[in-house]
Amino acid sequence: MNNIELKLSRNKNWSFFYYQTEKVWYAGDLCNVKDILLKIKKLDEINIQKLKNILLNSNNKFGLIFKFKNRLICCTDTIRSYPIFYSKQKNKLLISNDPKKLFKKPFVTNNNAIIDCLLSGYTHGRRTLHKNIHSMLAAEIIFLPTKYLGNLKIYKYFLYNFTFKKTKKNLNYLSKKLDIKFNKVISKLIKKANGRQIVVPLSGGLDSRLILCKLHEFKYKNIVSFTYGLKNNSDVKYAKIIAESLDINWKFIPFEKSRFQNYYNSSFKNKYDLFADHSLSLPNYQDVFFLKELLDKKFIEKKSIVVNGQTGDFITGGQIPINQEKKNFEYFNKEISLKHFFLFNRLSNSSIQIYIKENLKNFIKDKSLKNKNFDEILELWNFEERQTKYIINGQRAYEFMSLDWFLPFWDNELIKFWNSVPYKFKVNQMLYKHYLRKWNYKSLFDEKFNQVHAFTGTISIIVRLLSIFLSITEPLINKRKIISFLDYYSRYGYMYNFFSLNYFLRYRSLIKNAFALHTLRWLLDRGLKSEIELLNKKYKFLKK
Repeated sequence: MNNIELKLSRNKNWSFFYYQTEKVWYAGDLCNVKDILLKIKKLDEINIQKLKNILLNSNNKFGLIFKFKNRLICCTDTIRSYPIFYSKQKNKLLISNDPKKLFKKPFVTNNNAIIDCLLSGYTHGRRTLHKNIHSMLAAEIIFLPTKYLGNLKIYKYFLYNFTFKKTKKNLNYLSKKLDIKFNKVISKLIKKANGRQIVVPLSGGLDSRLILCKLHEFKYKNIVSFTYGLKNNSDVKYAKIIAESLDINWKFIPFEKSRFQNYYNSSFKNKYDLFADHSLSLPNYQDVFFLKELLDKKFIEKKSIVVNGQTGDFITGGQIPINQEKKNFEYFNKEISLKHFFLFNRLSNSSIQIYIKENLKNFIKDKSLKNKNFDEILELWNFEERQTKYIINGQRAYEFMSLDWFLPFWDNELIKFWNSVPYKFKVNQMLYKHYLRKWNYKSLFDEKFNQVHAFTGTISIIVRLLSIFLSITEPLINKRKIISFLDYYSRYGYMYNFFSLNYFLRYRSLIKNAFALHTLRWLLDRGLKSEIELLNKKYKFLKK
């Protein structure tokens, strides 16, 4: 008896084709998928180690579910571009490309997953918002006989920081190598675009600037770029200079509160949430509403390919803590907690801290990381939990608008390269910054272009004066807490401006940043009001 049931459906991401006599469900780049299948077909005997080697050497942007030689094979790519879900129900293993297909009435929510989301904006481990529905993680394989006997083992074929050996090459050699690798990725992008419009969301940071400069260096013609946010923010200032220097068609979309609040409270957002969250992550609201504007105004062409700079700062070492603390589990727990948790300040009591600590211990145990470098484990956790769940899942914004996407920094060429770079060259982005300074295309990486500030204009003067005054009054008055009430007008203030000023003032002292407000709204819109109220009653993380 076949105890495996595939509950699959076509959508904006997933489709199928027949390979020999078997139906192959796939998402992403069809060329990558066919290349993987061809390599599998050539095997005299298929086993898990050979399958791992094929997938490790395949490029990203795919998801695969198919049967081959009496085996069920489900695989996610290195960055989990397309999640795959599974559930054990009544001695059956159910597998789907959409968690909604696995819902079983009555719906049973996963309270730990809700706590995860209130802590960070996304679930941790394999959890989804629904009990007994789980998600495959990055670089994983389900490899089972089609006659399922009840034992599910999921195989890992790539572990960030621990799969590839570190090179012993020096800084100058690696800088040249990085240029070769990045050029190869840009060539791949240009081949994929094949004359289509390439759209680059441009901030004042280094990563999107590098992509735009490389496309210009390679003389690709059909490029547009855009920047959004509050008027006169630092990103606008530098993005405009960069685009004009490269003669790139660039547009700024100012955040007009009434219009974008209307989007945020519309059926458009509700439909987007259902498509994008996969029952495990806050959707990407930073791009989707602005993309709608640009498509409506025909600034962006249909079927364009969006190319953003995510997540250049992470993969190049920009999120490695710079301190001299003893690197042990307590250090690991502290750094993860401070950087990634506590969206709501009051969700930091002793019981929540115990919950976090146990999850982190299990993370290390499950991956057999005992006696490994804690800085490298720290990056691994960030990769597996935040990057592949929130950041990569953020590409759903483009798919929802029927746009293609490409992430240069997460191409396998660069993943393998950065995973082989010695740790000392990643700290403070030493190698990356060395490379950019040396290349310095059209002088656009001069230090004067690297001074993006949280506040600009009149508000920056107010912040400086207030900061001086509050420095005198400390410790009687908490300077950081007072200045945080001006975040509504900061570089990322537009994320707060989806909400009214009164709402912002009501909650600002209770939250870490704007993502707390968006996470709360997302969970409430998901119909989890009673669960939130019960958690609030227990932890008192919201005002009554």
